[in-house]
Amino acid sequence: MTQIIGFVGVLLILGAFFLVQFGFISSQQRRFPSLNLLGSLMVLISLLGSQQYAAMVLELAWAIISVAGLITTTRAQKRLTLG
Repeated sequence: MTQIIGFVGVLLILGAFFLVQFGFISSQQRRFPSLNLLGSLMVLISLLGSQQYAAMVLELAWAIISVAGLITTTRAQKRLTLG
């Protein structure tokens, strides 16, 4: 089951990258860091109990950066809405 969770997480991360690269979504929209956050957390869950520490650090950093991206995009959208 953890393998499936990990593969879905990888698909979310790669899917987000694909969508931005081909102009389907903007990296400035909340969808981009949201997909990255969900994907990285799913991959991190799949790694729990393993001894793949480098991969765990990578996914944890990816999640933290995604949270920062969500905060940034949310603040920017609020500023645009408030004028």
